[in-house]
Amino acid sequence: MLILLMTNNNKNMHTFNADPTQEVTHILPKPIVGPGFQPNAEIINSLFYNQKTYDFVKESVDRMLAKSGVEVVEQLPETYLAAPSDANKMALSEQIDLAKSSVKEIYDKANEMLPELKVELVDKLSIYADTLGISKEKVSETLAKRIESLNEVRIDDLLTQNRVYKFTEATAVFMSGEDIMLVDPNKIRSGAEREGWTPEIELKRDILHELMHAASYRSKLEGIDYVVGVGLSVTPAIGDESKFRSQTGSILLEEGAQEDIRWRHVDKSTPSYERPLMFWEAAIAIDPSLEKDRFNAKFFNVDRGVMIAKIENIFGPYAVEIIESEMSDYNRLRDYPDWKDKLVGMIDVYDANPETRTAKTEAARKKAREVLDATQLEIYTPRGLGFSDSDLRYAKEHDGFLHDGQDITKIKPLNHKPA
Repeated sequence: MLILLMTNNNKNMHTFNADPTQEVTHILPKPIVGPGFQPNAEIINSLFYNQKTYDFVKESVDRMLAKSGVEVVEQLPETYLAAPSDANKMALSEQIDLAKSSVKEIYDKANEMLPELKVELVDKLSIYADTLGISKEKVSETLAKRIESLNEVRIDDLLTQNRVYKFTEATAVFMSGEDIMLVDPNKIRSGAEREGWTPEIELKRDILHELMHAASYRSKLEGIDYVVGVGLSVTPAIGDESKFRSQTGSILLEEGAQEDIRWRHVDKSTPSYERPLMFWEAAIAIDPSLEKDRFNAKFFNVDRGVMIAKIENIFGPYAVEIIESEMSDYNRLRDYPDWKDKLVGMIDVYDANPETRTAKTEAARKKAREVLDATQLEIYTPRGLGFSDSDLRYAKEHDGFLHDGQDITKIKPLNHKPA
């Protein structure tokens, strides 16, 4: 079914395919497989002999090699590991055992948390849906069924599973024959250390985030044996290497919505995908009807085109593509004022009457600015990074230094207690 929608310049017509795919069928739970550790000898052999290039370096692997007395030889453009002695191998084996123990702790903790978090997610999303006027019972039944097959959090570890040349972090993989949730224990530890909260918070956030992907509407093309659409992602585009399709809007719409919903309505733990979340807060403040549209589009594939049209009616034609493609230009916290200026400057609320259009646009820009600034502070103040817009502009102009001489890049986030 094709829907033609008018954008806010009153000239461009966009075509949205409302039903391009079919929903993935429900899958029965699979047997639990465990962490899947490989023998130490195979891991050591892989480290030294399977590949000479050493481009998978992570801090934890570096420390392990250093403690084992392994010599790293740089010969640009490549880096090599010197051939290991028996003493190196014995020391490496001990370090790998320690790594396995640490990974097993995260695996056990994740699977201890999983059943409770599944219930928590469905309950909280059902309550949230009810506030939007959406059937609480329908949401509860549908979402519970979708995540039923995710009965294990599996580990995706670079070292202990002998897959040292790739890196995936936390993800939910949805094949037509199996649903899998993976977490990277290195990401759990480093993320907790970097952000200043406990590993349990990082683990809970990742699990709830991936469960929400699983609970979202998931679809695939007719005759294709893999998933090509999840939640709010739009406009599929085939990648060069991956058999999975990337989705325009996946960062801005899908990931931002997940963290906004999780932060506001599920566990209330500090969010990631901060700028996409700030976008949603501003867009919904300008047009509150977007909140219900977002929920229906994400979890039921209903009125996705209408939702996109409303976003474009605020931010202009191709807003999703433009905002998402340019977000990477504003990655640093001190770049946030420039990003907010860019976002606010895009606002042009359409109305046939020029005077009314001008008034609506000015009001929407004022509202967006207020919400963006307030949400930024709400996110970052608990982390000890609650700098005002003027503070960040000053830091941008002075190589990261604030008025009081502090280097914004050296300020450590505060420690957080579990939510």
